Amino acid sequence: MTNERFDLIVVGCGPAGASCAGRAAELGLSVVVLEMAGFPRSKPCGAGLTQAALGLLGDDADLVTHDAANRLRMEVGRTTVTWTGEAPLVRTTTRRELDALLARRAEEAGAVIEFGALARGVRQESDGVDVTAGARTVRGRFLVGADGPRSSVALAMGCARPRLRGEAYVRAFPPSQSELARHTGTVTFDPTATLRGYGWVFPKRDHLNVGVYSQRPFGKWILDDLWSFIGSRGLRSWEKKGPYAAPIPADVRLRELARGRIMLVGDAAGLVDPISGEGIPHAIASGRMAAEAIASSLSGTAAASSLGGVAAASTLYSSRVRSEIVPAMMALRSVGNVMYSLGPRGIERAAAVPFARFIIRRLGRGERPGGHGESLVVESTQGHRHQ
Repeated sequence: MTNERFDLIVVGCGPAGASCAGRAAELGLSVVVLEMAGFPRSKPCGAGLTQAALGLLGDDADLVTHDAANRLRMEVGRTTVTWTGEAPLVRTTTRRELDALLARRAEEAGAVIEFGALARGVRQESDGVDVTAGARTVRGRFLVGADGPRSSVALAMGCARPRLRGEAYVRAFPPSQSELARHTGTVTFDPTATLRGYGWVFPKRDHLNVGVYSQRPFGKWILDDLWSFIGSRGLRSWEKKGPYAAPIPADVRLRELARGRIMLVGDAAGLVDPISGEGIPHAIASGRMAAEAIASSLSGTAAASSLGGVAAASTLYSSRVRSEIVPAMMALRSVGNVMYSLGPRGIERAAAVPFARFIIRRLGRGERPGGHGESLVVESTQGHRHQ
């Protein structure tokens, strides 16, 4: 028996699901979020917020920032490329804090969030979508799957399982505050830390998040690369918690985004940069886009009416994702694949070549716009410096 009815059901309350629910509630829709975990909860993630994510979060980013890094350093063997900006280039946080904040914002907008509610069954019909959670069934006019890379909603849509890449990290706690202070204000990347990927060091409030990401299929090998990278960072005396590992749905080909009354957002839709593994900004943006497409369809706007009925929401959403998110998500694909194809030793040997330095700069800059008082310096252990 269907016990409750909503305009929108969202499965999952990470950045994509909470952003979708909050935006839908702002637009006047009745929304329920089914989240299987209790909040606040930890989530494996490096949790570095790039300019793209910061632009979407606005002032809320200040509430969850651990470190506002105005230096971005790319280390390649004997070559180090450093960007320094007047404003923070990257902020670091934790998913425990970020997800809790976004969930709170969704509730403040009017969404109902049910924690500890595991969505077990999905059935799409002509007039709605039924979702079974525990002993009851909830009906929605639309359903958004925001339940991660192994999305049960995507499987209910008939989508194939994605090819999963991986990341792994530890939390490294310093023997003294002075040791941690040496890393404050700087995020570090090393594309020689693993095959077809990179290592990172993100400063947090009381520890370092030290990890690796790779495009290779997710497996136990990633832990070997992680420990090797940690050893190279001189952190043996630091207390370590972890390792923590997570699958990343960084497929080159985009999976189906919508079918009928069901849409996928964030990791469930595979909206992850295949070069960097970054997904937070794409999760937030896609969640909001899904909410806006559904609201437009239900309100019968001119754009929705021209497309016709339920199909309008799916079409509007898919079109926006492909025109606004995918180009940014794939911006580094070509230059990154050139870098990764060299392998760690090849990258290190090539770092002295001007063209390779150009690739390193592009990869390090990512989607960040120029300006903002940035300066760039390329250094080597021999003492050469290139402005």
